[in-house]
Amino acid sequence: MSTCGVYEIVVKHTGERYIGSSVDLKGRWRRHWRNLQNGKHWHHQLQTAYDADPDSVEFRILEECDKSIVRAREQHYLNTTECINKHSNCLKAPVEMSAAGKQKISDAQKGKKHSEAHRKAAAAGKYKPVYVKWANGAETVFESRKAAWPKLGLKSKSALQNWLLGKSTTYTKYGIAEIRYV
Repeated sequence: MSTCGVYEIVVKHTGERYIGSSVDLKGRWRRHWRNLQNGKHWHHQLQTAYDADPDSVEFRILEECDKSIVRAREQHYLNTTECINKHSNCLKAPVEMSAAGKQKISDAQKGKKHSEAHRKAAAAGKYKPVYVKWANGAETVFESRKAAWPKLGLKSKSALQNWLLGKSTTYTKYGIAEIRYV
């Protein structure tokens, strides 16, 4: 029987950590280990640490939990732990943006020149901003789907598209209360 839960991979001599979750922790660790051994791990810092000293990389289970809450528990650790995988599945706790902050972003965008291709794509809705309201009440606005999906820890754009079109509500497992186009 496989164990479901949240794990971390720690570089012992620096304390850096990579946070993840799986419904099969043993299998997930084997995949990480095999990729590290073959020099093909997608996370450069982990691969570099492993290449320098294979014994410096350690896999630890942070929490075993039910499959139905594993993503929410992973999100908890991602929000409360300093980790090195910020551009894959590590999200920092979002902060609520003030009206002044929103105005500052708006002002910074005014007068920018975009290519004809970009203007056409924007007119067609390709670059619609994505609004996220987190379960803790904080809000985040991403400039587009393309900018949002990797920062939300998703493996593909299609999951985000399904959320935005209302075809799926699995976003609640990611600590998201609401997600929509702006």
